[in-house]
Parts: sequence; structure tokens; C-alpha cells
Amino acid sequence: MTAYRQIPLQFSEVDLETALELSSKFNIYAYDAYVISCALKHESPLVTLDEKLRSIAQSAGASIMEVKP
Repeated sequence: MTAYRQIPLQFSEVDLETALELSSKFNIYAYDAYVISCALKHESPLVTLDEKLRSIAQSAGASIMEVKP
């Protein structure tokens, strides 16, 4: 929870075109594509414990924030 509280959060409009392209290209759910497209749009690192999402996000060009316990 300490690491989570340090993450700056903001609301963002989703670029639906980019999200649909990511969803189709990587065969992922729209929700995961939304998260990746927001990370790319804002040039912000993605924080996730989902290894598949992490791998796909990196393949799409997103950076990943590593959280060490």
C-alpha cells in the first residue's frame, strides 16, 4: 500500500482508435488496451502485477514502473 499511495493518479480520456488497434494487434481485452494507450499517450510508466499485460505494454512501447517490496 505504501508504494501504491506514491503513484500520482489522474483521469484521462481514452484514445479509442489507439485502444482498438492495440486490442486487435495483441489480442487483448479493451480494458487492458485502454490502460496501455493511456500510458503511451501520457508517456507515463505502467504499474501492473499482470505479467501478460506488462509484456504486451512493453512490446507496444510503454515503460513499466518496477515496484520493489
